[in-house]
Amino acid sequence: MTNSIVNLSFIIDQSLLALLVIRIVYSCINSKLKKSHHALLTFIFLSFVNSIIYLIQKDQINPNLSHASVPTFFNLLIFRPVKKIHFGIAIILSIVIFIVGNQYLISINYLLCILILTNQALVLSNRKSEAIKLSYVYLLMGLDQLITLVIFQMENLKTNWNDSFLLYYFSFIPLIIYPLGLFSIHANFRRLFLT
Repeated sequence: MTNSIVNLSFIIDQSLLALLVIRIVYSCINSKLKKSHHALLTFIFLSFVNSIIYLIQKDQINPNLSHASVPTFFNLLIFRPVKKIHFGIAIILSIVIFIVGNQYLISINYLLCILILTNQALVLSNRKSEAIKLSYVYLLMGLDQLITLVIFQMENLKTNWNDSFLLYYFSFIPLIIYPLGLFSIHANFRRLFLT
């Protein structure tokens, strides 16, 4: 994968993420942010924190931090309504998964996350027209988690993947899916967080 494409994608991702955080903070200051779609808000926050950690410590970052936290917080969608105790449980589970670092535990967490996001997309697609427009946001996030799981599994196999075209092609997919998911959150910001 060429460095210029990866660098351009990183700049686009960080710009979209920074704009989302600015919009959320502005909405919080004006007290217009509604209390729904907690998992997406948490995903945006965790992605922003993860990108800051990456920028500060590029060489020393442990990728299991992201693998342990993001799917765990997406799994908050199980709880209706989401309460503060659920965030505490998700933080504790993320820390346990990060410390243990077991590949199978992380994979099960990802699979549960993918099932929950797909279920949320299906539930929203069966509602009225406004909710249908939000279903593809959850579908894109589920697809992003699926691709991340596949890449995570491929990287954990004890094989030389430097010469692998499969990993090369799979590495391009998140460069498209992740910014597309962030852009869809931007496009549906008012429906998701304000009305």
